[in-house]
Amino acid sequence: MKIGITNLKGGVGKSTITQNLAVCFAHLGFKTVIVDTDTNQNSLAWFAARDKNLPTVNVVGVTESDALSKSVENLHQDYDILLIDGTPNPIPTYFILNEFSEHKKVHEGISSQIESSFDVPVLNTRINSRVAYTEVSIDGQGVFEYSDQKAKAEMVSLMQEALEIAKELQFME
Repeated sequence: MKIGITNLKGGVGKSTITQNLAVCFAHLGFKTVIVDTDTNQNSLAWFAARDKNLPTVNVVGVTESDALSKSVENLHQDYDILLIDGTPNPIPTYFILNEFSEHKKVHEGISSQIESSFDVPVLNTRINSRVAYTEVSIDGQGVFEYSDQKAKAEMVSLMQEALEIAKELQFME
C-alpha cells in the first residue's frame, strides 16, 4: 500500500504524521519504508536518530521529481507499506485534520466545510496538538513507542482508518 502525506505548505506536520504512521505499521509487522521527498529531509534525520533496537522503518530520500515515481514503484515491490513524505500528488485523496482542537471555535464544523468546498472526504481521525509529537521525533521514535496514550491512540486510529480505506479500494487484502 502507498500512502502520501502531502501539502504544499511547510511546517504543517507532514513528516510527523508520516513518521508516526510508519512506526505504527512497523509495530504491527508490516515491512515499512518512508520516501522523503522534502528538500529539508526531516524523515532522514529522524531515521538517523532512531534506535536500531526499535522496529525497522527504512527511509529513502528522493528529491528529484523525475526519480520519484520510479523509486516508489521499485520500493513498493519490497515493502508492504510505503509512505511518501512531501510532494503533493495523492490519488485518491483524503483530508486529515492535524493540530486539531475541539475547543477552538474556528475548528467547529471544519470537516463539513472542507468536504463541501473541495468534494474530498475528511478522515474521522483527528490529530491533536500534543507535545509528544515533537518529543518523539527528536529521538527517532513514534508516539506508539512513547508514554502519551492519547497520541498513541490517535496514530493507531489513523493507521486503522488507512487500512480500512485500502481494503475498500482493494489496495490490499
